[in-house]
Amino acid sequence: MMKQKGFKFDRKLAADFESICTILGIKERDAADQAIRDWISKNRSQARIDVFMRNASPPIVFQNVTLIKTQLNIVKTELASAVESYERAPSESKFHFMKVIGRILPTAVTLARETRDPELQELIRKVEETL
Repeated sequence: MMKQKGFKFDRKLAADFESICTILGIKERDAADQAIRDWISKNRSQARIDVFMRNASPPIVFQNVTLIKTQLNIVKTELASAVESYERAPSESKFHFMKVIGRILPTAVTLARETRDPELQELIRKVEETL
């Protein structure tokens, strides 16, 4: 059983489609069927939003708490060490530690925003005051 669908295409896309079908000797209907089958095959396994948004409930987000805590501890340790090294360093070496802090800071700010960790927020304030 066939079902008819009507689509409008961009003129250039339609012209390319028609000319390639003509060159290859393929009926446009057969080429369109194959293109749609390929598209369905490619996209069938994609997550559907209606599965996650049933009854207007918020999506469930899974976070690895252990991983976040580990990242948080690493960033706090690295940032504290870099700030301490910057404060102790002679003026000719401060630039090196500023670069180290600059590499750590984006991750620290992101984690501070996500976790609202007061210790990390305080370290970031200290960096702002020190530099």
